[in-house]
Amino acid sequence: MTAAVSPAPAAPRTLQKGQQTRAAILDAALGLASHMGLEGLSIGALAEVTRMSKSGVFAHFGSREELQISVVREYHRRFEDEVFFPAMREPRGLPRLRALFERWVRRVSQELDSGCIYISGAVEFDDRPGPVRDALASMVRAWQQALERAIEQAVAEGHLRTDTDPAQMLFEIHGLILALHHDARFLRNPGVVDRARAGFERVVEHYQAPAAAVPMAQYHPPLRDMQFVLHELLGAADTLKALPRHAEVDAETINAVLEEAGKFAAGVVFPLNISGDEEGCTLDKATHEVRAPKGFRKAYASYVEGGWPALSCDPEYGGQGLPIVLNQCLFEMLNSANQAWTMYPGLSHGAYECLKAHGTDEQRRTYLPKLVSGVWTGTMCLTEPHCGTDLGLLRTKAEPQPDGRYKLSGQKIFISAGEHDLTENIVHLVLARLPDAPAGSKGISLFVVPKFSVNADGSLGERNAIFCSAIEHKMGIHGNATCQMMLDGALGTLVGEPHRGLAAMFVMMNAARLGVGNQSLGLTEVAYQNAVAYAKDRIQMRSLSGPKAKDKPADPIIVHPDVRKMLLTARAYAEGGRALAIWTALQIDRELSSDDEDERKDAADLVALITPIIKAFLTDNGWIATSHCMQVFGGHGYIREWGMEQYVRDARINMIYEGTNTIQSLDLLGRKVLADNGAKLKKFGKLVADFVEAEGVNEAMQEFVNPLADLGDKLTKLTTELGMKAFANPDEVGGAAVDYLRVAGHLVFAYFWARMAKVALDKQASGDPFYTAKLHTARFYFAKLLPETAGLIRSARAGVAPLLAMDEALF
Repeated sequence: MTAAVSPAPAAPRTLQKGQQTRAAILDAALGLASHMGLEGLSIGALAEVTRMSKSGVFAHFGSREELQISVVREYHRRFEDEVFFPAMREPRGLPRLRALFERWVRRVSQELDSGCIYISGAVEFDDRPGPVRDALASMVRAWQQALERAIEQAVAEGHLRTDTDPAQMLFEIHGLILALHHDARFLRNPGVVDRARAGFERVVEHYQAPAAAVPMAQYHPPLRDMQFVLHELLGAADTLKALPRHAEVDAETINAVLEEAGKFAAGVVFPLNISGDEEGCTLDKATHEVRAPKGFRKAYASYVEGGWPALSCDPEYGGQGLPIVLNQCLFEMLNSANQAWTMYPGLSHGAYECLKAHGTDEQRRTYLPKLVSGVWTGTMCLTEPHCGTDLGLLRTKAEPQPDGRYKLSGQKIFISAGEHDLTENIVHLVLARLPDAPAGSKGISLFVVPKFSVNADGSLGERNAIFCSAIEHKMGIHGNATCQMMLDGALGTLVGEPHRGLAAMFVMMNAARLGVGNQSLGLTEVAYQNAVAYAKDRIQMRSLSGPKAKDKPADPIIVHPDVRKMLLTARAYAEGGRALAIWTALQIDRELSSDDEDERKDAADLVALITPIIKAFLTDNGWIATSHCMQVFGGHGYIREWGMEQYVRDARINMIYEGTNTIQSLDLLGRKVLADNGAKLKKFGKLVADFVEAEGVNEAMQEFVNPLADLGDKLTKLTTELGMKAFANPDEVGGAAVDYLRVAGHLVFAYFWARMAKVALDKQASGDPFYTAKLHTARFYFAKLLPETAGLIRSARAGVAPLLAMDEALF
């Protein structure tokens, strides 16, 4: 509030006798002035009303003029107590402005018989200069300044348009009050209070910001950046043409598929994101059936009708036979649009790959066409309440039956999309133990257990004894049913060899790990888009170097350096993650489709090395990025209506499931690097070395090539050092793995950012701002994000002693 408005009134206190008398005189004077006007107020008239002597009244006020001024001040004090201070308890912006107006209207309504001293006094003293007029004008101006400040706050909060003229809006609101007082007190017209309120709403509607009343999240598929990575950075069409299976795929085909995928993600799936989160899933405990949020089933039917589940599946089973890299881009957009919805079909492709690789001919005939078409969905049922990631501890049993099937009994938890109403059947891949199974992970077998049994002709039979006993009440992904599944003699068939189930399931698990990284990539992108839009529109404070938006009461927050740092962090992680994810998907296409055995082996090794990095590094980055983007919104980010806090909640699970990020780090350092003496790492290192050698003489590339080469050397030395420590103490791997993976992740990102910078440098003369933005983002990444590796390397080298030296009793 401005200085002209009084502070909040102090707590009441006992008045002395003289003060009580003065207060009583003022109360009587206020009543007299309300009926007779300030001009009708005199020492004599007040003495008569209060039945006091003139000298007694005079002793308290000294003159008629002082009496009039005191009445004006008392009226203003009471006006503040009834109108101003209660309204100040409402939230800043439109809620506060509405409260000020509404309380003002009530006050005027109560004064219809007595009159408003502000209004009557203005008529009496409009042409009479002097102390009374000055006091009255000062009070009115203070009130107008309070209203104008409320309007300015509504603009700053984004509730009113940034081009709102507070003085003009104040004039229109004040005019409504004057009209209300005139029509109600003088003309005695009925319904004028409602007309005043309606007029206020029309004024607000005129000035209201389009997005302020109902904040709406937005998502625009990043087709331009996807096309940049596919065509300009990686030359995907040429890579695919060299693979016999995809020889007919060209850039035009790729772009057409991406465009349609983007339309589906943004137009069909994205509108269900917030509503699905708010509604969640519903379990019928009597039937064990789960109902997904409203609209999810219809959207899934459109997904199936569009042929999207079959995109990259084998034509032998009804698939379209398109490259995995297109599936990667499709699912990035679906995850941006609605991660919870995307999890329903998300595991089906992994189930398809697992059964295709390890299933019997009968299993393939029975399940693959339905999974490919999307008529059925798939899940993987791994963990149990007592074992978490340590699947060697699982207890679910599988008893052989005379007909060659098995009866499975046990409990599984955290099963994504374990039960729902989107499809007519759900194909569960379940890990369990045979009666003669050895202990540990070497005694695990894999079984396919459908929700409904399948008859010989492909029709559905009886309900199987696998059902949802509960759905988890969780932090995020509320629209997806995360289920506790009970198996009570459920019938299934063995997949692959007995006791070799974990190896078979790894086909699906690795696909899921890549998918989880893709989930965080999608969330990073959509969070960034919304944060940028907000930062450009939201005005708050002035730039430290001076006003940038001089026509506005404050600058858009995008002018502030730390806001830009948060936005650029999200952008760098989104675009770097996209390049890595698409490149990895191309390696999978090479692994699956090349007719060159060495090429397939090299691609498989690179995918194996990169998988834990995609899962852990991209999900860590997604958590950082969504948190930053929520921070850009300030307090608005923390409340539900803008949708930002949902992205943070949804992103958090991605660091946990499909093997926590610590598990991924142990897998990278222990299995993928040290176990083969760095052979896989050297294959990626050669890509880095070849690029550094090729660009080392390019002066324009030094700012990118030099830190890339330096980090490559440091990671090599760190790997050697950790390997030597691990020989003496295996715990050293556990103490350094998380830091190591993040260093490796930055090396991979630095490689792709350097390559993207090279393309942008070569094309910046075109004048396309896309390349200018790409270069700026690359420079930001190398200047502000890559330096994180220095601390990580130092932490990794500190060893395990600081972690294990303290006795557990001291915790």
